[in-house]
Amino acid sequence: MRAKRERKGRTKNAREKREKRARENAREKREKSAHENASEKIETSAHENAREKREKSADENAREKREKRTRKCARKEREKSARKCARKEREKRARKMRAKREKRAHEKCARKERKGRTKNAREKREKKARENAREKREKSAHENAREKRKARTKMRAKRERKAHTKMRAKRER
Repeated sequence: MRAKRERKGRTKNAREKREKRARENAREKREKSAHENASEKIETSAHENAREKREKSADENAREKREKRTRKCARKEREKSARKCARKEREKRARKMRAKREKRAHEKCARKERKGRTKNAREKREKKARENAREKREKSAHENAREKRKARTKMRAKRERKAHTKMRAKRER
């Protein structure tokens, strides 16, 4: 029985030996430089890691490899979907901006048309002016004077209407 305990290191003598060895190790550790301790620690951990790797079963290693690959794959998928989402967002913004630009251009064109500044409107005005000039040449001086008065009255009325509209709009604001 005692021999068995001695083999397992549980006798008084063995305990004393262990304690003595532990004290010596502690003393050595204190005497060693911090750098040496660190390098030894690194070596030890490297050895331990290598030992653990050897001890692990091939199945476990394969499983870990698979998990690592799965994690990597999942990360790549996430990044891919994030890129896709960002691209869609950019395209959406671009579409919105394009629509806005087109709308503005359309409104500008409509304003011009209302004010009669398009090419078509200009051509119409020029044609009308040519016809008026021809008619004027053909008419008598007396008729021309009457037409002029009529036109002036019409223009004055138009100006006054415009001024009233402006004033009303100003008051409402």
